[in-house]
Amino acid sequence: MMKIRRFFGSMVAISTLAVAVPAENQALAAPSTEHADARAEPLSTLAADVTQLTVYGPTARGLRVDVAFKGTLHGRINGIMEGIDYSTIRADGTTEINVHAKITTQDQALISVEIQGVLVNGQVSDTSVRFLTAAPQYAYLQDKIVIGKGIATTEKLAIKYFLVQ
Repeated sequence: MMKIRRFFGSMVAISTLAVAVPAENQALAAPSTEHADARAEPLSTLAADVTQLTVYGPTARGLRVDVAFKGTLHGRINGIMEGIDYSTIRADGTTEINVHAKITTQDQALISVEIQGVLVNGQVSDTSVRFLTAAPQYAYLQDKIVIGKGIATTEKLAIKYFLVQ
């Protein structure tokens, strides 16, 4: 396990190299803010431990690594979240996040979670979180836009989730 953590850690270090953006991609027009009255409200915070790393090695799309995790959620959703991030570390150093997880809330409701996004320089950003549940008290989450931001290492995850209104 320690060898895998060192290997994964070195791959994360490689992924922190800066990548230059071609000039033709820098001149994109800024989106209109005419109707942008959205705000983000705190939803929950995840503090999790990485429980297992499975390194598949280099593939045609990048280095494939499964990152299993388990931790606690505090906030509007309280409970245990556990799952696997089916990560791919691309040649440009960006890690593509592809999480499938479940939340068991304090009131024993089950919530299925899918998260897509990126990890750059240890920072989780640009994530899109989707929930599915049969529990009526959490059904409102299924139609909401939720984003996540935080920090990920080979041992810990610290992610804040926000509900976009």
